[in-house]
Amino acid sequence: MAGSVISLIPTLVLFALAQRYFVQGVVLSGTKGKGAAMDTITFFDANCQVGRYNYRIEGGPYSRADLSVDGQAQEIARRLVFHAMAKEYSPAVGNQRLLDELAGHDGLVPCWVVSSWTSGETPPPAEMIASLRERDIRAVRFFREFYNVPMAEWSMGALWSELEVHRVPLFLDLGLRWATMDDFNSDEVYDLCHAHPILPVILVKHRIRYNRRIYQLLEACPNLRLELSGYWHFRAVEEICTRFGADRLLFGTNWPYMDSSFARAMVMYAEVTDSMKAAVAGGNLARLLEGVRW
Repeated sequence: MAGSVISLIPTLVLFALAQRYFVQGVVLSGTKGKGAAMDTITFFDANCQVGRYNYRIEGGPYSRADLSVDGQAQEIARRLVFHAMAKEYSPAVGNQRLLDELAGHDGLVPCWVVSSWTSGETPPPAEMIASLRERDIRAVRFFREFYNVPMAEWSMGALWSELEVHRVPLFLDLGLRWATMDDFNSDEVYDLCHAHPILPVILVKHRIRYNRRIYQLLEACPNLRLELSGYWHFRAVEEICTRFGADRLLFGTNWPYMDSSFARAMVMYAEVTDSMKAAVAGGNLARLLEGVRW
């Protein structure tokens, strides 16, 4: 027994001296994923929120500072951000608060929330476009259920048309909760995409337990894309990339409701080409924003 213990001493001493190198090796091998060097891939988050919000767990992250810390930890270079107040209180107030909080932070890209102008919550379509252009806001988000505003042509069509002219990406948030359920109205999505075929439409937070409808929509609507944070299927990234092309999928975290490492791992460990990973991780979103026509 004593001899066995003594024989282990050199190994234990070596481990103690080199422990930080062993740990560093484990950490790096666990985050790089499969394929070629992941440090050549830039992550651009398509779905995150900043600001205090309802139902926040005490001590949970919410601020711009918290977002920056998370971005550094997860190696997310850029993030498309909307403000919680624009969702839960007033688009006009929240959109302005967003600009104030993101000022001077180049890696955080503002996304404004839009809603009904007839209620006075947002400016009429032409004025909204002018405000977006003036501030170079290149994406908007629409909360279908949270504001209980139909997205049909008679309700929001005038704004959709203005966005389409300028190719401003429209992020559709169709649910009330942090993950959109499967029972969204697929006819509304289809009608919007076909009435505005050049408008980039992105379905966010969609938690898909059944693929049939979303596959049908992707097949029928070439301008429809999916954001990744709620897409929890095994080999989900591979399926979308193979069936419809890597350009139909955008990396997003749904921060602060979800841990950013989840969606990042979905990309890193996907069994697709490195060019596909790069497109999903950030290239697709960057191209959509660069494609806005002012």
